[in-house]
Amino acid sequence: MKTLSPVLLASFDQAMKVTGVPLKLQMDYRKWLRFYLDFCLKYPHPPRDPDSLEPFMQKLALKNQSKGAQEQAAASVTLYYDVICYREDAKTQTKPLDTPTETKARQDSIKKAIPADTQSRVVHDEAPIHNHHQASDLTWANC
Repeated sequence: MKTLSPVLLASFDQAMKVTGVPLKLQMDYRKWLRFYLDFCLKYPHPPRDPDSLEPFMQKLALKNQSKGAQEQAAASVTLYYDVICYREDAKTQTKPLDTPTETKARQDSIKKAIPADTQSRVVHDEAPIHNHHQASDLTWANC
């Protein structure tokens, strides 16, 4: 599995801190981001495109991931999208990351992307500081 670039990892870690992701879940969020980026590399899905989330969620369902694991994966990927948007917006203006309340509302809305038939499945786990990098530092080729 490919490792995350230092630029992406630093931005993602800061975004987790700012949005209130508990420390005990941060390793899992990083894991889901790596899985998502690997999925996008293996299959024809652009990682920056939010439409890539649904096929990723379907793949997790096929892998018998629980609803909770899928929600956590979706939250991680959505945070990745926020980091990318933040970087792209930073070229022209400063945009703060979501507050914990806004993040919770967004996470609630992404539950709709999770297939309903996975709700009762058993867990099968495989166990922003704004720096002045360009958004291109966060592309998949550099992740």
